[in-house]
Amino acid sequence: MFKRLIYSVIFFSAVFLILPSAAIAEDDSSTITSTAMASTEVEPDTASFSAAVVTENKNLDRAIEENNKKSQKVYDSLKGLLGDKGKIKTSSFRVSPMYEYNKAVRKNELRGYRVSNQIFVETKKLDKIGAFLQTATENGSNRINDLSFTVENQEKYCSELLEKAAVKARKKAEAVAKALGVKITGIKRVHSSCNKPPMPPIAFGAGLMAEKSADIPIETGDVNMNASITIDFLIEN
Repeated sequence: MFKRLIYSVIFFSAVFLILPSAAIAEDDSSTITSTAMASTEVEPDTASFSAAVVTENKNLDRAIEENNKKSQKVYDSLKGLLGDKGKIKTSSFRVSPMYEYNKAVRKNELRGYRVSNQIFVETKKLDKIGAFLQTATENGSNRINDLSFTVENQEKYCSELLEKAAVKARKKAEAVAKALGVKITGIKRVHSSCNKPPMPPIAFGAGLMAEKSADIPIETGDVNMNASITIDFLIEN
């Protein structure tokens, strides 16, 4: 009975040692890794920006009241240009105390308040974007932030680009496999991504606006879409 117990322990120990080895061998299958990219330039169909109204005053209530009046004027003027299409909303509202260092008493002293209201606008009227910016500055906005141009249906272009990148990756892997005298038998892993590079922020201060009768000149350009794919192909001799 004691001998049978020893044999059973030895048998199960052997199975325990063999199983991890088999798992490692399966995970260690031979592969060829191939990476490819595809890109295209797409004409943008959507523009967005934020028109900021910043006011300062020693009195908090006056700073807020002045900001509200100017912000409402900016909002109404932009809404008039948008019509029923497009988006417009307040994206942020901030009130910050302003301090100034007093050398005589060696400490910071409150000198007033700064109120900032940012109005976000999104439109498909790209030919009117200069008029939007000019209207905002003429009606009280003292800074235009985050002007950007995008493509609404990015998924469509991403699908096409990823398909092209996958074909390129396959051809590259097949060329390597042929040179090495091996055969591709399947796919182990795929990593893919598709995006447009972030545009540098474009800001217009009050001093940069054009004459009152002219629109701010804006060139939309094209949006560069990029897709990349990395594929681990299974191979055998």
